Amino acid sequence: MGYGQQDSSEFLSLLLDLLHEDLNRIIKKPYIELDDYDGTNEEKLAKESWDIYNRRNKSVISEHFAGQFKSLLKCNKCNYVSITYDPFLLLALPIPDNNSTIKKV
Repeated sequence: MGYGQQDSSEFLSLLLDLLHEDLNRIIKKPYIELDDYDGTNEEKLAKESWDIYNRRNKSVISEHFAGQFKSLLKCNKCNYVSITYDPFLLLALPIPDNNSTIKKV
């Protein structure tokens, strides 16, 4: 009741993270900085981000559960666009209750 679902989600996230760290086959994690997005090849940026993640993380958990979020940020004043691909191990999706309504935008 109450926040029970949130507690179980946090437990699962912590468990996956701890298992990943314990099973990670990369002992020395190199620091690799990704270049800024130049506006041309987004697919190349996604692949480079994924390759960098895999050079630091190689476990059974990351091989089966890891993915990437695409984040896009645009400045309204100068129109600068920043695109990043951030890794995740657990994707949390809310379960709607019966009182929820779906609105199409």
